[in-house]
Amino acid sequence: MSAYHEIFVRTDKGENDFLADVSAAAGTSLHPVPDEKNKDVSYAGRGDHAAIEIELSHELEEDYGIPFQRYPILITLRDFDSDKTREEELARSLFQQLCRRGGYELLLVFNVSRLLDSCPAVRP
Repeated sequence: MSAYHEIFVRTDKGENDFLADVSAAAGTSLHPVPDEKNKDVSYAGRGDHAAIEIELSHELEEDYGIPFQRYPILITLRDFDSDKTREEELARSLFQQLCRRGGYELLLVFNVSRLLDSCPAVRP
């Protein structure tokens, strides 16, 4: 099984605002994924070197001390060439941009097992 970088998200923003923020931060458009193609992924986009997949819900619970169940949205980044350094750079960039936008609580995780960073929600 492959290992990827993930961003777990909690926000009060509506779906359209969230998708617009992710799209702007990632520099790519996001498109709905039909259920028959993938039951878990709701939206996906393609950057120069990576796929970005968004699940609007997941069933993960606390594991490795990481409270996944508190963050209902999951963004997965997959580098097309399996370049984990480049994948992490993209994940960190997206994570930092969403954190700076405010209105998000985020966890940056690798392989659903190693917490790399977190961002509390910024309330105006």
